[in-house]
Amino acid sequence: MARTIEVPVLRRGYHCDPARGGCLVEMAGTLPGGPWTDRSERLHPLLATVCRAVNDRLADTARGTVLIAVPWLAGTAMAGTAMAGTATAGTATARTATAGTATARTAAAGTTAADTPMAGRALGAALARLVASHAGMPAPARALRGRAARQAVRRLAARPDADERLRALLADAINLARTSAGLPVMPAGALDRPLTVTRLPVRVEAVRDTELFTVLHCRAELAGWPAELRAAWQAAQPPGRRCPVAG
Repeated sequence: MARTIEVPVLRRGYHCDPARGGCLVEMAGTLPGGPWTDRSERLHPLLATVCRAVNDRLADTARGTVLIAVPWLAGTAMAGTAMAGTATAGTATARTATAGTATARTAAAGTTAADTPMAGRALGAALARLVASHAGMPAPARALRGRAARQAVRRLAARPDADERLRALLADAINLARTSAGLPVMPAGALDRPLTVTRLPVRVEAVRDTELFTVLHCRAELAGWPAELRAAWQAAQPPGRRCPVAG
């Protein structure tokens, strides 16, 4: 039986039940709806790694600033695949070229790039290069780049201005993935203003997956979400798919 619950947001870690809370990836999976998981197939896998790491490393008082990113995450699973070799992918490569091959290698190696000036943006751009080239790689390479992403986040989290640097890293990774997928990018400064909301309504239904397992399918009750999130969800859609959001 389907029911609507108020999901506490954003919480650290994985949550087996939305009543216990939701992280960035779990909440993004509710748009437009699907299984409740922090491994959502709607997100680019490396971007999801970044999101989980940033979500868990941000201070509790700062996590509300990245809630607005939720609508911009869904749909990025195609990044680096469907658009590979197109003008969009070429644009993505050009946008990240300023990071330099050495910067990308530094981030992948986990060295002290976080100690350089503007390291948050530089690491974000380097990580975005990894996002763009991630799809289609063999599993060991994908795992290596996932570790590099987590290590980059750990290093930034150790800085005095960690929250600011982590937001910059997240914004860069999101927009490179969206550019590679041919999707509208998140506006500059979107993560600078916190949302005070602490709970979001989600429609939850238990669906039998096999004879032994039941999966929770969750869909955002957008009419009950703040206007800022509803507007972001509309703006995040490809131009031909945008439609008014109820509520």
